[in-house]
Amino acid sequence: MNEYTQNMSEQEKIFCIQALKLVLLLEKRNCKDNEDYLKRKINDFGLTKSIINAATPLRTKENFIKEAKAIPSIRTKRFILREMILMAITDYEISDEQIALIYDMGMNIGIKQEKINDFFLWAAHGIEWQLEGIKLVEKDI
Repeated sequence: MNEYTQNMSEQEKIFCIQALKLVLLLEKRNCKDNEDYLKRKINDFGLTKSIINAATPLRTKENFIKEAKAIPSIRTKRFILREMILMAITDYEISDEQIALIYDMGMNIGIKQEKINDFFLWAAHGIEWQLEGIKLVEKDI
């Protein structure tokens, strides 16, 4: 568990998982990588599926914004937004709907557009790095 998750309350961790599920609702395809990522996050947070299932689900962007505004730490809000981006790109693809949702929600909870841009650029660099690693292993010299 990293320093951000150590300082998060159980409710904030549950909220983070719910936010990841909200991103997945926009996913047009079923991807095992996405499911695996979500399971890893639940495990990393020390939560159980029953705790997640018992929590009131976030069904709309408005619910997300309302809940996220109540989180006092901007760093926790940024961490959750970063996790949403990572969830969206787990399968190396991201839809326009997911991008729009993440920008809209981020800006509505007090994260500046420039910071959201930085997160997306960071994620893109990570994908490039991973794909280059695959090429290094698979290509003959």
